[in-house]
Amino acid sequence: GVLRDEGGYEFKRAVVEAIFDLVKFIPESKEAALAHLCEFIEDCEFTKLSVRVLHLLGVEGPKTATPTKYIRYIYNRVILENSIVRAAAVSALAKFGVSVEDPEVKKSIKVLLTRCLDDNDDEVRDRATLYLKLLDEEDNAEKYLKDDSTYSLAALERQLVQYVSDPESAENPFDLSAVPKITKSQAEAENLRPRSFDLANTQIIGVSSPAVIGIIPATISTTSRDVTPTPGIDQQQIYAQQLEKIPEIAAFGTLFKSSTKPVELTESETEYVVSCVKHVFNENIVFQFNINNTLNDQLLENASVVMQPESDDIGLEEEFVIPASKLAYDQPGSVYVAFKRTNLDEYALGSFSNTLKFVVKDCDPNSGEPDEEGYEDEYLVEDVELVTGDYVLPTYISDFQVSWDKLGEDGQVVETFALTAAKSLKAACTTLIELLGMSAVENTGTPQSSSVHTLLLSGICLGGVEVLAKSRMTFSPSTGVTMELSVRSSSQEISRIVISAVV
Repeated sequence: GVLRDEGGYEFKRAVVEAIFDLVKFIPESKEAALAHLCEFIEDCEFTKLSVRVLHLLGVEGPKTATPTKYIRYIYNRVILENSIVRAAAVSALAKFGVSVEDPEVKKSIKVLLTRCLDDNDDEVRDRATLYLKLLDEEDNAEKYLKDDSTYSLAALERQLVQYVSDPESAENPFDLSAVPKITKSQAEAENLRPRSFDLANTQIIGVSSPAVIGIIPATISTTSRDVTPTPGIDQQQIYAQQLEKIPEIAAFGTLFKSSTKPVELTESETEYVVSCVKHVFNENIVFQFNINNTLNDQLLENASVVMQPESDDIGLEEEFVIPASKLAYDQPGSVYVAFKRTNLDEYALGSFSNTLKFVVKDCDPNSGEPDEEGYEDEYLVEDVELVTGDYVLPTYISDFQVSWDKLGEDGQVVETFALTAAKSLKAACTTLIELLGMSAVENTGTPQSSSVHTLLLSGICLGGVEVLAKSRMTFSPSTGVTMELSVRSSSQEISRIVISAVV
């Protein structure tokens, strides 16, 4: 009723956006909502709203039980509307041509697009020409019409800058496969988030002189409270730009992946609160220990972390430690421990015990003035584990089955697991996503059933190797979750490594 009645642009836009949300979050409302929107654009005076609705019809219409009933509404816009709306209608028609399996529908769409070749607007003619060509080429049609993914622009920009800045890059082409993909809706959501994090003023704690032989001083020596990214900002981008300010770490090249969230190594109520972020480069691993001194009567100086691997053949060799020069009360700082991978054909996996070492100077709690003399002390924190998921970058794909079939069974590994500790399918999905470091695609991250579910995952392994996983799960209160996990990649060895993360 409100769409049909009189009203200004902002009012009508708000109503349309609300209906869009109904379609997105309540699948049962989709067909009724689309029917209202079809009626709305029959007599819509706002070009922007018509274009938005046509785009939604092109995306959601082909997924309904009777997609053909929307084609008439869309083609009417080609006949009756201005050039901007006509161009949007052509694009919506093309989506039906590639998404609907019925060959008769595809044939009809081609007829309608052919009629658009005589339009008096070049944009409409050009779109019709392009889409007719794409509909005859199945692979390109999937790529340019059906695929709703895009590259993470922050990651793409960062890697391009590093590529053109590297004098040796001319010898090798830019590796686009290492750039993660996200959905267009994720990209739009990221653009809408407030940018409250001041990257230009973000600084990293370092030291002016090494306290221990073998410890390399950082070039930036100042304090900052922003040792972890502000929520809502691309964390990978923030970490990468922080690390680029440290020459020793910048020499490692392009950052492949940083931990999604820091691993807490102490309780939040302890005197020293420590967390760890793992940064993975092609040939190096960097552990960033974020430390907060919660004692107002102590100043910590020359703080470093001694990491001891559980096994001598873990495949990592320590290169250097960058300590924090000062850790005043409630002024967080960071310590960096860098390792080199000794065997690039294998992923270094294992656990490290960690000891925080520092010089303590007692302080006057009121004035904050420290004593001139201090004493050495150490503090044991929880272990840090390097797992398979640290080498896998989550990425988005629009059509899992097409990518799955393309990889084939040559590089497939299948295992069956009994997850007796999992209390639900949702808990099992969350655990599996964290273990494998991959991205749930096609809205499979949240089970719709409490007893049966199939989780689809996508990622890129270090080195640019695409890896996909399909997990078929069943749940019963008595036995927990039983899961068949299939992993495919171009290398059976990579698939075996990924699946071993669950063992």
